[in-house]
Amino acid sequence: MNAKKQTVFKVNFEKTLRNIKEMIDKLPPQVRNGQVRRAIKGNVNATAFQIYRLFMAGLKKTNRVVRAFRTTNISLAKVTNNHVRTIQRHIQKLIDLEIIQGKVRVGNGLQLMLNEALVAFDAYEETPKPAAPLKSGTAGSLAGKLDNFLTRLSQKFSTQNALS
Repeated sequence: MNAKKQTVFKVNFEKTLRNIKEMIDKLPPQVRNGQVRRAIKGNVNATAFQIYRLFMAGLKKTNRVVRAFRTTNISLAKVTNNHVRTIQRHIQKLIDLEIIQGKVRVGNGLQLMLNEALVAFDAYEETPKPAAPLKSGTAGSLAGKLDNFLTRLSQKFSTQNALS
């Protein structure tokens, strides 16, 4: 029997984090008051890594491919050990640098749209596993267990046991 193979896509975490780091390193430096500074500071960099890490952890739980995920400023602040206002500034800076493509306020939280070019996927072919056949007598043993449970329950709550 020749089983049909299907292509499965999985997020490659190492490549994705490497892509983010390369994009940050390619950003031109900023000149402020005659001083040359990096375009993004280490703390904003750490926030970007945490946002993508949370996104990839959410992708592990689902089989759908999504480019945005929901979170709150408070949860990001707890993960990165920063203040909520600091997280808001970091998200705005990441949007300005196009590491995050945008944000939308949803209820009490926000939805972040991530840069698809930074997320790396690996594709491989997988043969689906056939469903395991049911063991014979499974239904009978289940019915027997249920009958045994009901008789023990009726004995426990019988009037004769209640009086003793």
